[in-house]
Amino acid sequence: QPASHHRYRITYFRDSSWMSRSGVSRPWTLQLPKMNNLTRQVFHVGVAAYYMVVTHWMKENLLRNTKEDDIHDPVVKTLKRFSLRYLTNWTFTLQTTYFYIAVGGEVLALFKGQEKIKERINQFKNYFFTVLVAPMALVVSIFFWGVWFVDRELIFPTVIDKFLPPWINHSLHTTTSLIVLLEMYLCFHKYPAFKPALLGITLYLLLYSVCLLGTYFQSGIWLYPIFKMLNWTLRILICLATYILAIALYGAGYFLNKVLWDEKQTVKRAPRKKHKKH
Repeated sequence: QPASHHRYRITYFRDSSWMSRSGVSRPWTLQLPKMNNLTRQVFHVGVAAYYMVVTHWMKENLLRNTKEDDIHDPVVKTLKRFSLRYLTNWTFTLQTTYFYIAVGGEVLALFKGQEKIKERINQFKNYFFTVLVAPMALVVSIFFWGVWFVDRELIFPTVIDKFLPPWINHSLHTTTSLIVLLEMYLCFHKYPAFKPALLGITLYLLLYSVCLLGTYFQSGIWLYPIFKMLNWTLRILICLATYILAIALYGAGYFLNKVLWDEKQTVKRAPRKKHKKH
């Protein structure tokens, strides 16, 4: 007999003779519930509003209200001067942009017509999320907290706590990954082929490498304290490791998306054959 659960429906069959009669070829399947439109819309609007609050706080409290006379530590001076050059802020901007577009798509979906425009927006959203937004959010969280637990002074010195409270720190380095995982669970995303994805990841991280190294050669300042402790070989290795990790996380996202949303997981009973009467 089929058995079902509230959140996930796990269907399995114990009677092999019943399986043969019904035409079911698999012993068990996992069918995830379809996403309710209202729940998805509330999620997208809520995340977009949350990111708007974080962006406003950063703009008003870090960039404007922090007086130069109050900043004595060179790390904090660097944070304010080059705030838009950190990979964290690049990634946060990517994610904020994505959810603004998602909200726009939800509004557009309420109206009939313009199907071509809707399709193009959806295609862009899929590529943008699967290739850049999701992998880079996870890269930032893994790299940041990995270094933090070794020695936080190498990535986020204690003096910064006076200017960035814990909730902002987690909004930039923790919540982003949790929201990405929720988005993957709640909404289906069609993953592009590997070559276009690889091109997007490569160009994005190459552009950031130019920003990182350009900042150093321009000002003699490393954005991340850990780079001061390393030689050029280790710096290059960290950049390569980040690149490989991003590609690996893209692959992991592809696999997770397939597990969660593969249409083949839906049980389809084959029609019973009619036997001719003799």
